Amino acid sequence: GRAGWPQGRPLDSVEFQALEAWHSVLSRFTALSDFAGGLTLAEALALLRQLSAGTLFQPRTDDAPVQALGLYEAHGQRFDHLWVMGLHDAAWPPAPAPEPFLPLAMQRECGMPHADPDLQRDWAEKLTTHLAAAAAEVVFSHPGREDGEDLACSPLISGLEELDASEIPLPSGGSWAERIRHSVSPEPAPRASPPPLQRSQVGGGSRVFSHQAACPFRAFAEHRLGARPLDQLQLGLGPARSGTLLHRALEFFWREVQTQEALLARDESALRALIGRCVAEAIEVQQRKNPVTLSGRYAELEADRLRRRILAWLEIERRRSPFRVIEFEQPQEFAAGGVQVRLKPDRVDELEDGARVVIDYKTGQVSPAAWFGERPDDPQLPLYGVAASADGRVRSLAAVAFAQIRPEKLAFSGVVRDDAVLPGLPPARRGDLRDVAENWPQVLQDWSAVLDRLGSAFRQGQAAVDPKSGPVTCRRTYCELAALCRIHEHSPDNADDAADGDDGDG
Repeated sequence: GRAGWPQGRPLDSVEFQALEAWHSVLSRFTALSDFAGGLTLAEALALLRQLSAGTLFQPRTDDAPVQALGLYEAHGQRFDHLWVMGLHDAAWPPAPAPEPFLPLAMQRECGMPHADPDLQRDWAEKLTTHLAAAAAEVVFSHPGREDGEDLACSPLISGLEELDASEIPLPSGGSWAERIRHSVSPEPAPRASPPPLQRSQVGGGSRVFSHQAACPFRAFAEHRLGARPLDQLQLGLGPARSGTLLHRALEFFWREVQTQEALLARDESALRALIGRCVAEAIEVQQRKNPVTLSGRYAELEADRLRRRILAWLEIERRRSPFRVIEFEQPQEFAAGGVQVRLKPDRVDELEDGARVVIDYKTGQVSPAAWFGERPDDPQLPLYGVAASADGRVRSLAAVAFAQIRPEKLAFSGVVRDDAVLPGLPPARRGDLRDVAENWPQVLQDWSAVLDRLGSAFRQGQAAVDPKSGPVTCRRTYCELAALCRIHEHSPDNADDAADGDDGDG
């Protein structure tokens, strides 16, 4: 019963066949005991799962009007209508797949299946001929694109008459999605807003406010329901962990150097040696979490990349007015609109006059235009600015800035009270960042009001599916909650955008 088998009634035909197949898998599993040796529970389950996944099972049933069959199952049968799909040049004829435990020369000499390209082609050609005669009318097709790659027709069907897709008669009545939607009778549910947030503390830091500004539903789903996408597999460390390496190496560096004066006092060889030690220490810490990925030649390349990037960035730090680093990733509680989050700027500097500069390292792109407006796309910098001046000491805050450390750009990007705080800020041309320097206290107050409104809306349970700029917001912010909010059902334009990305047979 706990395994899901039905109880209290006889098994039907399909269930009986499934049980027989399961018994066969268990028999093969027990037969492995002679050479598998002792297994832990996890190892035994993994082996049993592997055997189950490799077992073909298709229950015998009464004839069905439509069947989806593999090539081997379709071979030798007759059909009223037949459509053979997937015959592109990379899949048909299939590539040879010789037995790995037998000599290849012997397999080819004996004419074993799947061992020789010529035999594969002959077999595929014969099967194609048999399928072409399996029904009065047979359609062969192949996908035009797959995973962004253009695909061509298999040479085994290239000689057939090509048929345009518009010539194939299709049922009327709209797309398949519309037909499915119209075939059901949905039960009307009363509209109800989520209840107000009972507690003030919310995880996620600045992302709570950025998600509320981008789309209230996303903030509700991620930060109240815990609906978050799964991590995607990727080669190497990925952007997030690579950025963490850079942050940690710079933290080790400034913990030892501490002041710009000490930085300027070091000669080139001493500076390079210190950077090398800090990078090595940062990699050693990260290797405890990623021992397989961050090893060997890959670790050497990462270390070389970090050394060159940090050395180039320190040239920007040399051009600043005198400072000393007084805080490293110091957690700070901040509340706006009744929502309390924890912020952790990478670094806080103190200038000669006692004013503070809040700095956060960025290895990704930043856009100053995204910091302003009633629904800012990226309110992280406004949060740091308002939080740093929350005690009323606006005049003690000299700047809040991102340190952009990218291969193509090394620069500060942020807001400053005057021209002498950070090199390159404010920009020479007129714009929002230039206006900030001329209206320093007022800009922080405006940011505080915007954050209060966003926090209050989140706390009150405002969770409408309302992306700031329609489908552009969903794509630009990489939101993966479309299946939950069903944005494509609300907006026909979004549905069209999703359909454009499908790859199909042509």
